[in-house]
Amino acid sequence: MAQAQEVDPGTLYIQGEGTLTVSYDRIKLQVQINCKSEGINTASLAQNQNHETTNAFMVALEDELGITKDKNLKMDNLRLHPIREYNNEKKKSLVTGYSATVSLNIDVSTEDKKLVSQIYALASRFEAESTEVNVHGANPYVSDKKKKENFVKLFENTMEDAYFKAELYAKGCKRTLGPVMVMSDNPISVQNINPQPRGGAQPRMMMAKSRGGAEAYAADAVEMEMPLGEGQKLTKRVHLQFQLL
Repeated sequence: MAQAQEVDPGTLYIQGEGTLTVSYDRIKLQVQINCKSEGINTASLAQNQNHETTNAFMVALEDELGITKDKNLKMDNLRLHPIREYNNEKKKSLVTGYSATVSLNIDVSTEDKKLVSQIYALASRFEAESTEVNVHGANPYVSDKKKKENFVKLFENTMEDAYFKAELYAKGCKRTLGPVMVMSDNPISVQNINPQPRGGAQPRMMMAKSRGGAEAYAADAVEMEMPLGEGQKLTKRVHLQFQLL
């Protein structure tokens, strides 16, 4: 009596991919304070003016908006550069003044939807004839803490995708899906959905810098909520090796 020939077990390699959109819980901005002086020997004047303006701005951030240097604010080193203009008579560039610049990197929660607009409004109050205060970018992101809180759901989505494809492939080749033999992991990658515009693409009302209209601008800005977009799409990949029976 002929015996049925046993089918050798096969191997199926599958990459599962899961995604999960998570709402932003943090946002980063950069406030740049630039003070200029006129005159060949005015480097210290520009530096002192910047120091006073920066300190006053940071005090206002803490007193009015609760943004503190210890938790939400980091300051870059002062950058001091000469301002040069070309002199036609002497046929060379001459120093006509100095520019002192400090950047404040602000990282705050998105819980208060009006906070970003309030930062823009506050910056406009410190504008002066020789002082510019610019807010660059408004870049929302998902913190590591929130990513970790959502990792279980993301992993479940990834495994669901992997098993869906594995069962489909096994059925397609008329085999039975066996156990997982090998499993390897890849880091989570991040893709922004509806990210905020940067630089010149900021909303028009945010670009107002006239000192004369600062009060009206500030009153309108603090009532506005900054639209942050849908959120950040987290992606997880896992590689599985199944046995086919």
